[in-house]
Amino acid sequence: MKLKLHIRRGPIMLPMPSREDAAVPPIRENSHVTSADEQSALDGVRETLDLVEDDLKATSAAIGAAMSAVSEETREITDALRGIQGQTGSLGEMAAGLGNTGSDIAAAAERLSEASADIDSRVAEAKVFTERAAHAARDTRQSVSDLTASTVEIGEVVSLIANIARQTNLLALNATIEAARAGEAGRGFAVVASEVKNLSLETQRATEEIRRKIEQLNSVTKNSVDAVERIGSAIDTIEPVFAAVSQSVDLQRSVTGTLGTLAAQAGRAVDVVAQSAAEIDVSAANTTAIASRIEENGQQAARRANDLERRLTLFLRQTEAGDRRTHRRRPASLKAEVRASGGRYAGTTFDLSEGGVLITLGEHEVKPGARIEADIDGIGAVALQVRGVSTAGLHCSFEALSEQTRAALGATLSRLDENYAGFVERALRVSMEVGQAMERCIGEGRLRMEELFETTYTPIPNTDPLQHDHPALAELDRVLPPIQEAAVAEDRRMSFCAAVDRNGYLPVHNTIYSQPQRPDDPIWNAAHCRNRRIFDDRAGLAAARNMRPFLIQSYKRDMGGGRMVLMMEVDAPIRVGGRHWGAVRTAYAFDGAA
Repeated sequence: MKLKLHIRRGPIMLPMPSREDAAVPPIRENSHVTSADEQSALDGVRETLDLVEDDLKATSAAIGAAMSAVSEETREITDALRGIQGQTGSLGEMAAGLGNTGSDIAAAAERLSEASADIDSRVAEAKVFTERAAHAARDTRQSVSDLTASTVEIGEVVSLIANIARQTNLLALNATIEAARAGEAGRGFAVVASEVKNLSLETQRATEEIRRKIEQLNSVTKNSVDAVERIGSAIDTIEPVFAAVSQSVDLQRSVTGTLGTLAAQAGRAVDVVAQSAAEIDVSAANTTAIASRIEENGQQAARRANDLERRLTLFLRQTEAGDRRTHRRRPASLKAEVRASGGRYAGTTFDLSEGGVLITLGEHEVKPGARIEADIDGIGAVALQVRGVSTAGLHCSFEALSEQTRAALGATLSRLDENYAGFVERALRVSMEVGQAMERCIGEGRLRMEELFETTYTPIPNTDPLQHDHPALAELDRVLPPIQEAAVAEDRRMSFCAAVDRNGYLPVHNTIYSQPQRPDDPIWNAAHCRNRRIFDDRAGLAAARNMRPFLIQSYKRDMGGGRMVLMMEVDAPIRVGGRHWGAVRTAYAFDGAA
């Protein structure tokens, strides 16, 4: 079977393995030995793929720059909106404070109005009392005037009585004189005259006393008149004051009424301001949320662009023409002591090839471009140049190797190839069994080809990590477990055996990794509920999109909760009806595989 690629320079036919050719191919030291024509064709394809990759990187960079600009602008919008939210929040608080103040003013105005009404009532009562006092003062003045007049009249009567008493006294004196002249005959008359004289004297004394009392009464009356006059004057003075107080109270009532009205209007205005501030705050919050979503969408678009670049680059690297590696890498776990930057570091090889090695180290200060040395178990001392540094470790190329070291390296690689031969055979066989089982499902009408190759995955609600449903899931749940579980049972070193489609979707996992998810326990779920998930990391996509007879790779498997497990994996593509569906992934504990 041949794969026909339509490239700029015309169709190029590349050999592809068919099911009949599924026997384990020899793992050669150099898998890129081709004829001159094939090499020329591959060179042309590689040039074209280089152009595609360059365009892809440029497009991804442009998208990333645009998304960064959008993200920066939306971030500025978000910051501005948050500032507006803060200001409207302060405005709302001020409005609330003003509302409380307005309410306090209204309450105070109401209390003042009540006090004014009470004062007005008391002033009215005092005015009534004052009017009554004025009437009483006038009546008292009149009574005193009448008393004064009566006193005058009494004085006149007393004066008259006094005159009569004086005349009676004179008359008694004359009568006494005449009685004395009469002698014994006038003795009785003399006694009468004496008594009359005594009576007149008593009368005079009484009249004098009465006159004195009248004078005292006149003095008291005069003082009473003066007091009444003063009371009247005071009352006359108070009456205008009460009138002014009454007018002031009326004005105060009017002012407090106006104040209450203004306070009520201010309260309503404050309510409007507070409502407007709340609406602005809600609008700002909504706009902030929209800006955040825009920023998130922009970041997601940038991530998608980067992911697209990663996926396509990975796909190109998996093709025979796009693979730039001169040497095939083998997973290898060998102890290595690295000497670099004046220090010694204990490490472990992660993969190994004829041209270089990937060494995993702990804390180190080695930078790209550095030249270092390492003692590797089974190979010996080698000089290395660090081509790159990643989370996996130091990516190194071999410097000039001695014949002895090259021979030791070749022997180690041959031993690794021999160790992997059984793994490769198993992966190829299982991939064929899975492909045949899928073809039977389609041939028997239990599954349609378009359902099997569907790339729409429906998220399953309330799953963490997220799981997906798929149109072919029910049938795959039926046919895949017997094949996959039998493969796992063949080798105790195998960690799992699972089929994935071209996008890394793993519909059916081994029983041990297909437990029902626990609510609110994503760490446990990540380790025990790995079915129905999409594994589109580098290792997952490398396996899913590999179109060579097999792929051997090593990687760190994420088991959740920050726990990483070193794995060695042998993958083989699955073809259904001549179409590449995905791959079988057979994984082993790294130490056991090496």
